[in-house]
Formats: sequence, structure tokens, C-alpha cells
Amino acid sequence: MTTIGMFFDGHHLAPLFEFVRCAFFFVYSLRGLPLLESTLNWMGLVDLYGPSVVTYTTLCLQIYFIVSAAI
Repeated sequence: MTTIGMFFDGHHLAPLFEFVRCAFFFVYSLRGLPLLESTLNWMGLVDLYGPSVVTYTTLCLQIYFIVSAAI
């Protein structure tokens, strides 16, 4: 929320903060996302699609944040 507010205010450090936020998430996600895994289990998606759904969802999130950091 802070970064979005900084973008709307035209603050000169907003792109740097967004890059750091996206890079932090990417590095954090390399060790796994236990909250994501438990949520997909709770929703029954792991039973429906198999354990690869966690891998694909994590990969999609990592790609999203890398592209966001690059932009």
C-alpha cells in the first residue's frame, strides 16, 4: 500500500521500493510458500490437480514478481 501511495504521489523512491518489494518476494519464494501450499490444500486443489498445482502457482507468482520488478 505504501508503494502504491508513493507512485500516486510521484515520489522519486517509489520505483526503488517496488523493486525491493518484488525482489524480496522472489527470494523468499525460492524456499517455498507454506501459506500458499496450505491454502491450496484447504481449497482441495491439490487433491483435484495433484501436487504440481503448488509448483505451477509458485512459478507463476515468481514470474509475475520478476516481470514487475523489471518494469
